[in-house]
Amino acid sequence: SPPAGTGPKYTKQDLDSEISVKLTLRDLIILSWGHESVSFVPGSEEEAEFRDAEAKIDAALATLRAKRA
Repeated sequence: SPPAGTGPKYTKQDLDSEISVKLTLRDLIILSWGHESVSFVPGSEEEAEFRDAEAKIDAALATLRAKRA
């Protein structure tokens, strides 16, 4: 959850709902690295893959927010 006063507000129902996000195994691996605080070299292929995977999740969240608006 974002800190108070930042980001979108979600209901408990929103947060407990299941959504589908199409991710490749590469996406999952690179996201797990990012969440393990692995530092990516700026401009590297891994950094680009991490940003791409994050963008897929951001797009899925944006779609969900638009549907609930």
